[in-house]
Amino acid sequence: MHYTASRAFIAKVAAAGGGITAGTDTPTPGVTPGYSLHRELELLANSGLTPMGAIQAATRTAAECLGRSADLGTIEPGKLADLLVTAGSPSTQISDIRRLELVFKGGVAFEPSRIIMARRGVKTGQ
Repeated sequence: MHYTASRAFIAKVAAAGGGITAGTDTPTPGVTPGYSLHRELELLANSGLTPMGAIQAATRTAAECLGRSADLGTIEPGKLADLLVTAGSPSTQISDIRRLELVFKGGVAFEPSRIIMARRGVKTGQ
């Protein structure tokens, strides 16, 4: 019941032009950063946002909400950015966000499997 009500609310806010910010990608015990956000983006896209609108909820709109749009949220010269390289096109098919090839964090490339193993406490080498 809560999920159905939340979907309806998100659809109404999106239709009215309201800002929606994604928020599951926070340091929470048992949550691997990034991966919980994939599901949230899928749910947002199933609740009235376009796939690109869902991505923007986790990037541009989130930076605006935090008052950090001058240095975060979009890919522009002089801004900080963590990037995902996917095998698909999440901007048109949101589930492709799960088809990760590489993750760039702080200018360093990581293989997605190493991130999960490190989160589980398994040493993967350099």
